[in-house]
Amino acid sequence: MGLVGITSTNLRESQPDFWTTNCHKWLYTKRGCGVLYVPRRNHHLIRTSFPTSWGYVSPPAVQEFHKIFDWTGTNDLIPLLSITPALDFRQSIGGEKKIMDYCNNLAKEGGKRMAEILGTEVMDHSGELLNAMVNVRLPLDVSPNGLLWDHLNLSQAMMQQLIEDHDCFVAAFIHDEKWWIRASAQIWAEVSDFEYVAQVLKKICQERQS
Repeated sequence: MGLVGITSTNLRESQPDFWTTNCHKWLYTKRGCGVLYVPRRNHHLIRTSFPTSWGYVSPPAVQEFHKIFDWTGTNDLIPLLSITPALDFRQSIGGEKKIMDYCNNLAKEGGKRMAEILGTEVMDHSGELLNAMVNVRLPLDVSPNGLLWDHLNLSQAMMQQLIEDHDCFVAAFIHDEKWWIRASAQIWAEVSDFEYVAQVLKKICQERQS
């Protein structure tokens, strides 16, 4: 799976068997728009769209690959039409490299500030795996006797509190028996946004720890 819009991918070099990505999060298209790349050597493995539509033919007949997906009947074509305007917009603000560099640097600096405010650490100390997203440990203990369901409920409660009470969002999860959050960097965000979220999380953790 790829992240078009935030990573550079050379399909001719990597030669994947299949490659897929959404376009709405990082490329800025409308939701419901994605890419499925299937090299010619694997076209025979894809026999139908989902849902199956009029392009389907029963074996041993073979349909031209593109006709399998030409018209499924339930598709909304508007998200697909948003790709060109999204690419034009990206070019107008500096192009792909500038966008990727900004988001990656923001994730690195924003994560560093969050860790300082929370008194914790980032998961990837080298910064090599940030890719416009950063994981920061929360100052919150994991209950040693807690069930998975309890942890999921707490995670959902924290994320809901962020949205409803503080107009922000990060994903909260447990890894290696520690609580972490994942924050994403975007072109409209600044380090101050990461600082704001860290202050909110610090307060939430203090309330739940007491």
